[in-house]
Amino acid sequence: MTEKLRAVTLPTFFSNRFDDRSGMIVGSATIFVVKNYIAIEGEYFYELLPGFILAFVAVVGVSLLTPKPSEETLRSFTEAGDAVRGI
Repeated sequence: MTEKLRAVTLPTFFSNRFDDRSGMIVGSATIFVVKNYIAIEGEYFYELLPGFILAFVAVVGVSLLTPKPSEETLRSFTEAGDAVRGI
């Protein structure tokens, strides 16, 4: 049963195999670009905020554009969640 468990992150609520990867790629690229190429005056700008926002938009967007996970995948996800909660 443990091989079916996934990391509990925000993308798992919308999860298929493309959306969580797109969020990681967009978030990482955004942080790289903001940190290295965008000069913003002020000490309160933190590069993780735009990275998180754009990654979240990418996850939701790709999730809406790709097909839903199969019934078997949804069932195994539910079984794994039940195992973690001890049901």
